[in-house]
Amino acid sequence: MTVRLTSAGASLIMGPPDVTPSNAVPFALLWSEAVCRAQKLTMGTEAYFNRVVREMGAIAWNVTDAGEMTYTQASGNATPADAVVELGGQYLPTDQQRILKTVFDAIGTVAQIPALDSLMTTFWSDKTLTAKGICFATAPVSMNANGQLTTTLAYLDFDGTSDRWQSFFLTRMSAETRLHSRHVQLTLNADLWQRIDKPIADKLGKAAVDAIQHIDI
Repeated sequence: MTVRLTSAGASLIMGPPDVTPSNAVPFALLWSEAVCRAQKLTMGTEAYFNRVVREMGAIAWNVTDAGEMTYTQASGNATPADAVVELGGQYLPTDQQRILKTVFDAIGTVAQIPALDSLMTTFWSDKTLTAKGICFATAPVSMNANGQLTTTLAYLDFDGTSDRWQSFFLTRMSAETRLHSRHVQLTLNADLWQRIDKPIADKLGKAAVDAIQHIDI
C-alpha cells in the first residue's frame, strides 16, 4: 500500500497518492491554524480545536462527527505513536486506520527511508510545545462511499517534550505518560472548494505554500 505523506504546518496529512494531490486539506489546515495564531489561541486547548473546526467549516468542509479521548500508559510497552494508532482504531474509518498505521510503521523504521527522515526532522523542528508537552495533528484522507474527499483531523496533546521526532515514534512511554486526542471527521464540498482554492492560496502566500512537503512511502 503506497501512502503519500504531506507535512503542512502542525499537521501530518496522509492518504493514497490518487487522493492526496488535492490541496484542500493542507490549505484549509494552514488557513485555520493562521487564524488561531492571529487570535493568540494555544494549540492543544479546546478553544484552539474548536476554532480550527469552525474555520474548516467555513471553507468548504462539513463536520460529520467529533469527539475526544485520552490514553494513559499502564505498562510502559508502547510508544506514543502506538497509542495514537490504538486510539485511532476507536474513531477512524477502517481505510483511514490502515493509512495511519502504514505511515507510523514506516516512520518507526525510518532508517530505511532517508527522505522520510528529512521530512520528519523538518516537521518536528516546527512542532508546537504547549505547557504540557508536544502537540501536533494527524489527518488521514480517503474517499467515502459517495466519492467525497473525507479526513479525520486529530490534534494530539502528549505529556512529553523532546527536540527529536524519534522520541515520539521510537521511545517507549513511561507509566505516567498521557496522550489526549481531540478529533473531528470532515467531508469536502468540492464545488465550493473549487471557488475558494486560489483565493486561500493567495492569502496564505508563496512561502507557506512552498513549505508544504510530500513523500510517497
